Amino acid sequence: MKKKVLTLLLALTMTSALITGCGGNSDAGEEKKAEEGNTEEKAEEKDEEKDEEKELTAWLDEAAKQYEAEALRGCTQEATSSYDDGSTEVTKYVKTVDDEKKIVMSKYEYTTNTQTDFYTQEDGKDYWYAEGYNENGEPIMLKIESTEEYNTYAGMAAEPKFLAESTDEIEVVEQTVTNAGEEDGMIKIQIDEKLKYHMSDGNITRESVLDDCGWTEEDLAYLEGISEAIDAYVKETNEENKVIEETVYDVSETVWITADGHKLVKSESEQSSFNTGNGEAAMAFYNMRWKLDGIKSMLAEGISLEEAKQTADEQYSTDESGPSRIYTGVTRVTTYVTGGDCVPLEELPADAKEITEEQYYNGEY
Repeated sequence: MKKKVLTLLLALTMTSALITGCGGNSDAGEEKKAEEGNTEEKAEEKDEEKDEEKELTAWLDEAAKQYEAEALRGCTQEATSSYDDGSTEVTKYVKTVDDEKKIVMSKYEYTTNTQTDFYTQEDGKDYWYAEGYNENGEPIMLKIESTEEYNTYAGMAAEPKFLAESTDEIEVVEQTVTNAGEEDGMIKIQIDEKLKYHMSDGNITRESVLDDCGWTEEDLAYLEGISEAIDAYVKETNEENKVIEETVYDVSETVWITADGHKLVKSESEQSSFNTGNGEAAMAFYNMRWKLDGIKSMLAEGISLEEAKQTADEQYSTDESGPSRIYTGVTRVTTYVTGGDCVPLEELPADAKEITEEQYYNGEY
């Protein structure tokens, strides 16, 4: 009897195990199928996102090329700069491109003044018209034979670029392009980027600063404190460059194009600042730089050192009293226009002094 009971119990146990085993395998199989389904669904979603991103990127490219194809085109922009004390400053910018006349007019309206530059081609050469100052401190117009792409007609007239590309100076860490919906017959395309910037010039040195300024160590004896100011400027600049290279910056931009025809309408972008401090050492150095340049200029004219120093003290302030604001970022709103909606071109300055780019950057005019 005991043997029969044991046999029965064993049979029941095995049956139970078989049932449990079958049930367990069934659940595991269902879970596996569900996981495979989720993986396939995620893959499909990712493929759809990639397809959408390609389509939106193609629309952006189409809009930019259509805009560039217009013989008369331009834009107006309002840039709002923010500071750590909560204050803001607004700069207005206007650009008009006339392909027939081969002229680009670029105008900045600051809170204190207006700056208008022109970029043109004449007899196969590129010229940049910019404002400078003569030896009496009076404003004059300069006609600069330009070679740097960003100072040429072609460089200034080129189509707008909305997507960053990795170069020696910029590393695109992350970039997404998404559809932000429609608004008044326009498609909103959202671009979000994470960028790293590489300082191509590397660290500066005391020697490189002297070379850039056209000074010798002996020249520094003309102005007390400038030697220490150079060392502080070099230290601050290299420390800031290191922070910039180690930081990932967020850039966000929304571009509006027409749903019908994909014409470029406007854009709004936000970018955080490169600034890592208030630049006190840089401010002190540049104030003293202008002063030393003034002393050297007067010495070259035969004025005595004592008189040159006295005049420089009167004309060039090195006072840095009062707190300085730290720039934290900028928001730009740009509206693109064509044809008769463009701001009319102004006349090119007739009496501009013709110089080279090197002369301009060296202040030799």
